[in-house]
Amino acid sequence: MELMPAMTAPRRRPRRTLLLPEMLSQLAVASAETVLHRTGLAASGRYTQAEFQKMFVEKTIAMQQTALAAMMPGATAMALLTPWHRAATRNSRRLRRK
Repeated sequence: MELMPAMTAPRRRPRRTLLLPEMLSQLAVASAETVLHRTGLAASGRYTQAEFQKMFVEKTIAMQQTALAAMMPGATAMALLTPWHRAATRNSRRLRRK
């Protein structure tokens, strides 16, 4: 009886810690790219209700996460910006493929 090889998860690179200026720069670029993509979708008539709902939900979640981080003792600017940075970079990567 032969055993099947174990399924392993793909290895992910460890995240390196960003400095605040680097995070702000990435956030600005990713946000501008996302606005550009969504404007292009709207101008071409391909901006869907689903995309609008994704935008609304992502902003609501980022706002909630920022509010929770702000309530923590010793909250830093990095902790407050992380939800927005994560959403913006994720969106710019996703919209690049459309």
